[in-house]
Amino acid sequence: MSSVVLFVYKRSQQFAYEGVIRMDKKMLIENVVYLINKYLPERSDLVDLIMQDTRSVKYIMYQIEIGNERAYDEKDSELVQDIAFYYL
Repeated sequence: MSSVVLFVYKRSQQFAYEGVIRMDKKMLIENVVYLINKYLPERSDLVDLIMQDTRSVKYIMYQIEIGNERAYDEKDSELVQDIAFYYL
């Protein structure tokens, strides 16, 4: 007898069904812009870059990492992990 476990999991404002969590490009842009504004507010060029081309996410996340002088809070750390999982 097989059983299917269905659950709904909320993470980064994205709902999942049957354990599959997916961050779409719109969510990616919103999340990266949030991180840029919080950790590198002087780098508006990065906001323009992610809006033009989501493939630039690896470069942008690297810039946030090297330019950030403080530790991520727990929520932001999860967000960075989600972005890394889906787009890096």
